[in-house]
Amino acid sequence: MSKPLITFAILTYNQEEYVKEAVQGALNQDYDNLEIIISDDSSTDDTFRIISDQIKKYNGPHEVIINRNDKNLGLTPHINKVIYDLAKGKYLILAAGDDIAFNSRAGRSWEILKSNPNTTLLAFEAENIGTKNEKLETLPTSTNIKTIELKDYISSTEFHLHGATRIIKRSSITQFPPLNDDCPTEDSTLLLRCLLLGSCIHSQEKIISYRIHPESLSSPKNIKQLSIYKIHAQYQTDIQYAYEVKLIDYTTKRKLENYFNRKLQRHLIFSNIRENKIKFSFKLLLCTYFSVREKLSILKKTFLTS
Repeated sequence: MSKPLITFAILTYNQEEYVKEAVQGALNQDYDNLEIIISDDSSTDDTFRIISDQIKKYNGPHEVIINRNDKNLGLTPHINKVIYDLAKGKYLILAAGDDIAFNSRAGRSWEILKSNPNTTLLAFEAENIGTKNEKLETLPTSTNIKTIELKDYISSTEFHLHGATRIIKRSSITQFPPLNDDCPTEDSTLLLRCLLLGSCIHSQEKIISYRIHPESLSSPKNIKQLSIYKIHAQYQTDIQYAYEVKLIDYTTKRKLENYFNRKLQRHLIFSNIRENKIKFSFKLLLCTYFSVREKLSILKKTFLTS
């Protein structure tokens, strides 16, 4: 079986401290049919200069495309531009400018995907590192693989596949219109699209060094700033589109809408805990989106950690 073209896209913005290692991680990939796109969202620091210097020195086998946006587009419009306008690969790796890919990331991904042609998304695990590349954990590595389908997704109240480790069949994204410009994340929204079109695979093998630092998009302070309403709107848009083009039937549409409405309400209940624990407790007890066991567990944690 011939190897398909894989696009390894690094999206950067003001990551001068870390971007050199991120670029080297892409250039050092041992997969030979690779397109590397490094796209900078009009950084105001030295990020783009560092990228340019690294590519000038590169004389390896991979095709490298550099893009710099004339103005800062923001996360989702930038992602849309890379996916819909720049990338040509059958499969797509979306990487941040502060993480470091293992040299085997693309190649190992293909080893799994070639045996699972109906897979729309493959996610791995990561080793966490700090600002100085120090390892923050020493969890064991495993090669266990699990297949996940849409029914598994909507039967779980908490579901997560590490966004920074994924490789996606690009047609699973482009079969839908571009993400809403005001959608503040691509992680969970692209996962839904992939599950609407096929199955996903989770490998417990570590494939990147994932950097933990205060300015990361996934840092607690930045996560709190994400609009859950705008993310919810993207879910609803994609569910409606999938129904209109007959990717899903009406029963599945209603199940998905109910799942995401429940997820939204659960999030809103938890947001109240920062305001007042007594008020939060009353809202929790009256809420129908949690089981009795979940309510008791949450209340116990809430007051024991005060």
